[in-house]
Amino acid sequence: MPCVTASVNGVELLRPIEVGEHVSMAARVSYTTARSLGVPGALEQSLHGYFTYRPLDRRAGVPELELGSDSERSLCLEASHHLALQRRLSDQ
Repeated sequence: MPCVTASVNGVELLRPIEVGEHVSMAARVSYTTARSLGVPGALEQSLHGYFTYRPLDRRAGVPELELGSDSERSLCLEASHHLALQRRLSDQ
């Protein structure tokens, strides 16, 4: 279903991105909540960060993420630590 970007956090530029340069996102979902999903992403080794998306229809739910490997569990744990830090910083 169509999604919109809810937030972008922890973005680190790894190299300059030139005006008019086309970059593509390579990412996978690392966590879900009842109303959103999170994606740590990287743009062709140009930047990386945490991107949170939510369904365009706010009434729609997001299914729980199924983690099938140690790598996926590790990525989810990293995302949960990042989210906890983000929440603490926004509460200050």
